[in-house]
Amino acid sequence: MRGEKYQGKICEIHPDVAGLRFKSSYICVPCTTERSRAWRAANPRQNRNTMLLRKYGITYDQFTLLLEVQGGKCAICRGTEIGGSGDWHVDHNHMTGKVRGILCSPCNVGLGHFKDDPVLIETAAAYLRRHK
Repeated sequence: MRGEKYQGKICEIHPDVAGLRFKSSYICVPCTTERSRAWRAANPRQNRNTMLLRKYGITYDQFTLLLEVQGGKCAICRGTEIGGSGDWHVDHNHMTGKVRGILCSPCNVGLGHFKDDPVLIETAAAYLRRHK
């Protein structure tokens, strides 16, 4: 059985979690989580690269180049403020997975609320024009 060889092992840092599953020899789940958080904090670029590759199939360098091609601005509003919390958002087609551009948080959320539907967005734009 998987993890069986670690049963009965006691973590030196967290002896109270002896009953929990061990991810690797003598390292309990809380210690593994703590070690992962520390690594991510110490290696933000590599962490971002891994996430970008996994989620969108692009590297950090490709992400940076795309943002540079956009002039360091959101592909929709042309703003330079990221907004929200965190980093720029990678906009992608949810059906094909193809990356479309880099967006600020408000524009990314806006597209999400409109379900990436151009007709719905155009209808909303027409509505706003009528009610200036």
